[in-house]
Amino acid sequence: MRRVDHGLRFKGLGMFEFPRHPSRRDLRLFGLLLGLFLPLVGWMVMRRMQVEPPWLVLGAVSATAMGLAVLAPNSLRLVHWIWHAATYPIGSLVSKNLLAVVYWGVVTPIACVLRLRGRDSLGRQFDRQAASYWTRHERPADVARYFRPF
Repeated sequence: MRRVDHGLRFKGLGMFEFPRHPSRRDLRLFGLLLGLFLPLVGWMVMRRMQVEPPWLVLGAVSATAMGLAVLAPNSLRLVHWIWHAATYPIGSLVSKNLLAVVYWGVVTPIACVLRLRGRDSLGRQFDRQAASYWTRHERPADVARYFRPF
């Protein structure tokens, strides 16, 4: 029986899923991407250190990862888990910090400027003369309009 569980491993820590039981397809894709990614990162690190990259080692690692991905994807389960365990906290922190920067750096200043200018987009001003705050909604004549919202 195939177990696939894409639930969060650590609830409440982030927006990314931590797959506890990845499918064979997920492991195969992970292995193929790992086979492409590791030599590229190795080449970048060696270039940064101004050292000639060991092409034979990088090629062997790439071929091994891709071969395991095609022939025996379940053998990559531990590597997959370690990879996700290492990157999950990083992704969680980066996503929360990025959301905070966008909220406090973009949304909040726009809201402050609009408030200082006196704009009330939601119509929240209190009106003592109004009998009701109900606004009438006119139905469109053509129902096909719902399929063209813009």
